[in-house]
Amino acid sequence: MYHSCMTARRWRIIYWLRILVLAGGAVLVLLVTLDRPHGFWTSRAHLTYFIAAVAVIALAAAAPELLNRFSDIGLQRRMEVEEVLKAGLVRLSQVTGIEPWHIGTHAYRVVRPIMRLRNKELRKVALFRLGATHLAGGVRWTIGKGVIGTSWQQENFAAYDATDDVARAMSDPAAWDAQPAPARMSMSSVEMGAARHYGTIAALPVIDPRRNAIIGVVSVDGPSGALEALGSTQVELALNDLQLGVRRALER
Repeated sequence: MYHSCMTARRWRIIYWLRILVLAGGAVLVLLVTLDRPHGFWTSRAHLTYFIAAVAVIALAAAAPELLNRFSDIGLQRRMEVEEVLKAGLVRLSQVTGIEPWHIGTHAYRVVRPIMRLRNKELRKVALFRLGATHLAGGVRWTIGKGVIGTSWQQENFAAYDATDDVARAMSDPAAWDAQPAPARMSMSSVEMGAARHYGTIAALPVIDPRRNAIIGVVSVDGPSGALEALGSTQVELALNDLQLGVRRALER
């Protein structure tokens, strides 16, 4: 079964915003029509409140479009990236010998959070997987965090079998968190638990040659014990082709 990274969360937000617009607009129209409360609309202060309420409702009405316009990537481009990831998964399965339903391909984009209050981070653009999809919810992939952030930091191919470290982090969280950040790839025990469904991961930066800058990361995850296969030169070459395809899709 095909799984997209386009979760239902955004659509739930849009759904409730539309409910707010309809309900708020209906209430305001009803109040104006009935002049309730009496004299409210002749007061300058009350009129200010009314204008503010209208502005809020207008913003809520525009929010779905704003979410789509200013999101990391538009829906059409996301679908193009997913097609690239699909082709990449097939090739990676061929070069590693791992069954296609046991691996997944991912694309991340470097973004700076709103208001620039935090450092840049990697935000998932899309994923493709034939089997069950598990997302490492709650993990902000910053530079140097996990194998994905390490690939970004080192500007190079990186591979890692997380199985043993996940077991250590979950069996003794305090001991895991007490380690220096480099020893645990800046991953807390909670974050390791969130990413526990991934076994072996390989990642490679997405590079924009025009700016000579890293604009994202592509990765593949596979079963535990697959470091030899996913850490191979063939996988690095396949991920390089994958990052080229993702970059072209993002630039369209």
